[in-house]
Amino acid sequence: MSINMEIELGELISSSVVNFVSDEAMPGLVKNITNAAFNHWRGLAQKQLHGSRADYVKGLQTPKFSGNMGIITLQGAFPNLIEHGGGGGDMRDWLLGANVPETPVGQKGKHRNAAGGFYRAIPFRHQTPGTSGSAGAPMGNPYSKSFKDAKKMGRKVYAAAKGLEATTMKGGRAVTPKGGRLPPGLVPKLKKIHSADIYAGMIKASGAYAKAIGSQYATFRTISTTSGTDKWIRPNSSARNFAQQTDAFVRKLAPKVFEQYIKGALESAR
Repeated sequence: MSINMEIELGELISSSVVNFVSDEAMPGLVKNITNAAFNHWRGLAQKQLHGSRADYVKGLQTPKFSGNMGIITLQGAFPNLIEHGGGGGDMRDWLLGANVPETPVGQKGKHRNAAGGFYRAIPFRHQTPGTSGSAGAPMGNPYSKSFKDAKKMGRKVYAAAKGLEATTMKGGRAVTPKGGRLPPGLVPKLKKIHSADIYAGMIKASGAYAKAIGSQYATFRTISTTSGTDKWIRPNSSARNFAQQTDAFVRKLAPKVFEQYIKGALESAR
């Protein structure tokens, strides 16, 4: 599932203005406007999304160009669900459905289990207390609506997690599974349907999760078609409409870009 935004200047600027632009200059103008649109779209997601931010931004593909057209694609069922909103539903349909291909053993993705169904491991990143939560919620934050001492809980989790023996990651998988893991029960369950608290089994990851200075933390949960059918249900969500907002941004930006180009061309001709 995907949505494409096609930026074609003939639809944004009058033909009389477009005809004024040389064939050599047109691709550069298209590229500048398209890249600005991409950065604007991504910026909207980074500012307004929280737990789903990383998945949405990952679905936003780097712009591609075809002639004098720029194309930005939002790819993936989950990012598009965030964009368009929806009536909620079972996440197994999106992550383990018939349209999702199986992946080889040892790789991330959908796998067949012994019961004849399918499963996949879902990673959850956890930021340290007080951080922005750009790639996962800061420890304790998910409890803020239900527990008065959520910040204290976050500090407690972090104090325990930073003392863990590091687990080495490769390709998104733990290659030293005997590395330290947080035990269950350090904090209460976030929801009654959860099997354990959301920090149970947390690892201090190095390798693929260590793209910045310092340690990073993650938990892994398994979604399966053969167990826990009362879980992994996403509630109704309203549309974000970042694509529409970006389209409005482009329609304001394009005339300004061409105005600057024409001014520069006239000054050069004097």
